[in-house]
Amino acid sequence: MKKILKLLSICFLTIVVFLPGYTTNASTNDDLKVKIFKKNENSISITWNDIGAEYYVLWNDKELLYKGDKTVFSESNLESATYIQYFLFAYDENDEVLSTYELSTYTTFPDKTMINYSLGKNKTAVFLDWSDVPNAIKYDIYLDGVLIAETRYSHFTHNLDEKKQGVYRVLIYLPNTDELPEKDAVLEMQNKSAHLNIPETEDIVEGGKKLSLKYEYDFISLFFNANVLEDKSGIHISQIDEKLKSNSYTASTDSSTTVRIRTFIADACYEDWIPGSGKGDNRGASATSGTHRTQIDVKINFGSSKTITYSQNAGETVAYLFNGCDSTVVSRGTPDIDEDITYFHYGSFAEINVRHSVGSPAFGGVLPNIDYDFDITVYQGGITTISGEHDGFPDYEVYRSLSTYVWDRLYHWDASAEGQSIYSLADPMEIEI
Repeated sequence: MKKILKLLSICFLTIVVFLPGYTTNASTNDDLKVKIFKKNENSISITWNDIGAEYYVLWNDKELLYKGDKTVFSESNLESATYIQYFLFAYDENDEVLSTYELSTYTTFPDKTMINYSLGKNKTAVFLDWSDVPNAIKYDIYLDGVLIAETRYSHFTHNLDEKKQGVYRVLIYLPNTDELPEKDAVLEMQNKSAHLNIPETEDIVEGGKKLSLKYEYDFISLFFNANVLEDKSGIHISQIDEKLKSNSYTASTDSSTTVRIRTFIADACYEDWIPGSGKGDNRGASATSGTHRTQIDVKINFGSSKTITYSQNAGETVAYLFNGCDSTVVSRGTPDIDEDITYFHYGSFAEINVRHSVGSPAFGGVLPNIDYDFDITVYQGGITTISGEHDGFPDYEVYRSLSTYVWDRLYHWDASAEGQSIYSLADPMEIEI
């Protein structure tokens, strides 16, 4: 489907972490804190605070890089867009851990418009830092969907006080540059395209919110995820070295990841359609449970093979003669799904485009297709960017695997909560993310 409206593009920096809960205090002086003081396409230099340790040890995810009492380290001869992960340990005179710090980042990207980042973690705080976005007005920081801070700086420190899993989102505000049609013109185009009597609305729905046509801001779209290290205080250096040499310490850094896109109907039955009603999936958002209308998995391997594979699956559609989904079944069937999926692997990240338009064989072609068009960039370091558009119905969800059995939910469009109905399947795709 062709997009008629140019709506807002919402971009989130989303970092999924297993972490202690949060406060807004600074981390203690006994904790390591690492800063990047220089970074370009082929080198990086870091420094950290001296906490009075006997010595410091720095590893990446493959080998020992440094051991000594200095508090600075530089690495060169790297390539652009290289994913870097450092594990820093401070030891006392008994060779036991005093403090740990993990840093994840990338060298500079060849495309200077791409947003770079660093994610730092010790046992008491999470440190978020992202490259300045030109003309950014402000940044809103969310944790588990709750606004916890607003800032004009491209960095944020968050203290932790109890063990939990959380999702950070940084919403970047930009000046609006779009020229949008008036409301009457929008509704006229919608009705003309769909040949349906779509109920009028005072708002356009975008990114999970109902917004006026007079937009004040544009947004950028970006997602992050990572895992916080466990506290290793008091553990002898020999145990840490053994785990790092066997790569068991960094086992969470998988060489492959999967992006899963699912569409589903939350209700057990959707009514008031022609000829009567249809069977829904009767579930909430989930990466693995319940049925779906469609599901597409894209697996990206960041190991030596650098491959991308994908699979597609559609659920059965059942139509009933009358409302209620307990009357006579008039038709049923499973649609063919062979969507247009294009991709390119760049080594440390991959770009994917999924164009999805799947109809229902159970309604004789009367029911419009479920449409979406997503551009997804998947980074080895856990960053995932998503932009694109989709219909207002049904529910849409996007996940990224953190491990074989753990999924990070990046996006969920709740059609019912947003007041959308099956009529929102009509052209055009009105929701932009």
